[in-house]
Amino acid sequence: MTDAGYGQNADFRAGLTERGHAYGAGIRGDLTVQPCDASLITSAGSGDGRPPLPGTRGHP
Repeated sequence: MTDAGYGQNADFRAGLTERGHAYGAGIRGDLTVQPCDASLITSAGSGDGRPPLPGTRGHP
């Protein structure tokens, strides 16, 4: 079990997974977790007005 400081560190969590360790980690409320196969979905926009905001994550 780790605290949110280690839970925020993706390299630390990946290292535990690579070694086959099961773990529990605290995370801060502003961290988002996405599936490893998630991709960014963007909008082309209409060409008028403000440019589109960055997309949301979704499955391929």
